[in-house]
Amino acid sequence: MSAQIYRLRIVGDDSFVAALKREPDITIESESPAKDATVLGFDLGTIAAVVALVHGSFYVGELGIKLLDALSESRANKVVLQGPFGTLELVKDNPVSRDELRTFLHAAQKLSQ
Repeated sequence: MSAQIYRLRIVGDDSFVAALKREPDITIESESPAKDATVLGFDLGTIAAVVALVHGSFYVGELGIKLLDALSESRANKVVLQGPFGTLELVKDNPVSRDELRTFLHAAQKLSQ
């Protein structure tokens, strides 16, 4: 049985996207400038919207840590994760708990099965 792959749309700055691209279990399917950057609360700047394919074998707790690490490298204060069931903002000044992030990612993974 092959590993499941699930999709997340992620909006972040170029340094965050660069950190994602270094992860072997995350494939960037598409990348474009985020047209809704200011609507999502970002300052004007280099903000990209990427569709990331996450390999199901990538443990969601590990993925959460990788996302939080990438956020720490980001020059922007936040990153927006969008799944088919909702949106989650990761904000440096007001961090979500690891459990909240894990729950969000686990739900995205389950929808792909």
